[in-house]
Amino acid sequence: MTETATAQISITDEAGVLCVRPMGRIDAAALTSHWDASAARVRTSATQSMSVDLSGVTQLDGAGLGLILGLEYLATARGCVVRRQGVTEAHARLLEMASRGQDRTLRAVNQGFLEHIGDATMSIVAYVKELVRFRGELMLALLAAIRNPRQLRWGDTMREMAVVGAHAVPVVALLGFLIGGIIAFQTMAPFAKYGAQLQVADVVGVSILRELGPLITAILVAGRSGAAFAATIGTMKVGQEVDALRTFGIAPMRFLVLPRFVACVCMTPLLAVFADLMGIAGGSVIMMSEGFSFRQYLNEVQVAVDASSFLQGLVKAGVFGALIAVIGCQRGLATAKEDGARAVGDQTTKAVVSSIVMIVIADAIMGVFFYTIGI
Repeated sequence: MTETATAQISITDEAGVLCVRPMGRIDAAALTSHWDASAARVRTSATQSMSVDLSGVTQLDGAGLGLILGLEYLATARGCVVRRQGVTEAHARLLEMASRGQDRTLRAVNQGFLEHIGDATMSIVAYVKELVRFRGELMLALLAAIRNPRQLRWGDTMREMAVVGAHAVPVVALLGFLIGGIIAFQTMAPFAKYGAQLQVADVVGVSILRELGPLITAILVAGRSGAAFAATIGTMKVGQEVDALRTFGIAPMRFLVLPRFVACVCMTPLLAVFADLMGIAGGSVIMMSEGFSFRQYLNEVQVAVDASSFLQGLVKAGVFGALIAVIGCQRGLATAKEDGARAVGDQTTKAVVSSIVMIVIADAIMGVFFYTIGI
């Protein structure tokens, strides 16, 4: 047993159980005085069970929490089963809050490669399940709004359409124009070797309308609007505004999610059309600089693409918009209000990354599907 004027920690072996009894004021002074001896005793013990009795603790602060949780971790790391006794309600809340983040950190540090893979797989499976559940709940709200259009908050929907669509036009126009010009510029030299410079227009038209127009637009919308959805709803969750809505009988799905979903699904295809036009315009600049007329370029694009290419891009953009809205809003509602502003930032980051990953996966799946059915 080691003692100070304010605290003592008794560690004894009783019938194969290592009994740890901190008593008195367990604070920074206790941590400084008792940690080395207590940690060595717990680390070298051969017992397979440890009991932590907190009934004698009169005061517990952050340093004391670190002392207790550190001893428990040392015992757990060597396969010891740890249980607590004499924990007051106040101490239980402190221990729960302190161990919430520490458990994840300590476990991650000591995990092996296969354990990391297993945890990551389980996290992905759990997230996909939650996403499917959220999507189903959203579809029910959407069907209810279709049956009764007054349930949709049209004012909020129009404002979100302006934010998602009109406010994104300049950056979509710039990137679409540059992407079209870059594709034409990079393919001009290889095609020139075979005297097929005019076929550069085919590459620009097909790649922009089928793939790059919807894809670039979706990534931009995910970075702008998907992040905004997660941050706005996450901030409301932290500020308990979402709880207030539920208290007043207002469903967050109808009040917060549905207007953003409708706006994103409607505006993303329109932005993709604008990106298509600007991409083709960007390609025309490079072609005209090589001596081709705008009419020659446009005729070649019309030969290379048809209505199916255009509709394929629209369908992809609509699906991408739905994914962005669902993921952004779900991440916002999943924000842990206890973690404050940091949780909002984490969920916003996850919303953008998850949206981009899901967009690429959906694009690959739809590309294979359209190819299989001959479109």
